[in-house]
Amino acid sequence: MENRKPEFTDEFCKYIFSEEEEKQIAQEMARKVSEIGEQRSMKKSVSKDFDGRIETLDSSINSLSRKLQDHYEMRSIRCSVEMDFDTKTVHYIRTDTGEVAGTRAMTAREVQMLLDFEVKMAEENGAESDDYDADHAA
Repeated sequence: MENRKPEFTDEFCKYIFSEEEEKQIAQEMARKVSEIGEQRSMKKSVSKDFDGRIETLDSSINSLSRKLQDHYEMRSIRCSVEMDFDTKTVHYIRTDTGEVAGTRAMTAREVQMLLDFEVKMAEENGAESDDYDADHAA
């Protein structure tokens, strides 16, 4: 045989780690375990944030859908208060449309105020309170 130059190639073979290499691998694995824990925690936090955003949007969509379906919503609207002393009722009149927003019976206090006013007016007009009481006794 002739003197040939040695030939080399790489083969896939078993390699046994040294103690120092195993120590480095263990340290790297510990860092990765810690890092994956942090990433999972961040994922959970971000997921909760997005769940909250989605829930807010769902709520808004439901509210808009309800408004569209019902064709109205309840709002606080300025109303004038009109007291009908003949029927002893109070009417709430919308200032934007002039519609009656609601009606209720006068409270006992409001009726008493009416009676006190009528007595005062009668006294100012020179009528006797006894005559007034007799005329308005029910």
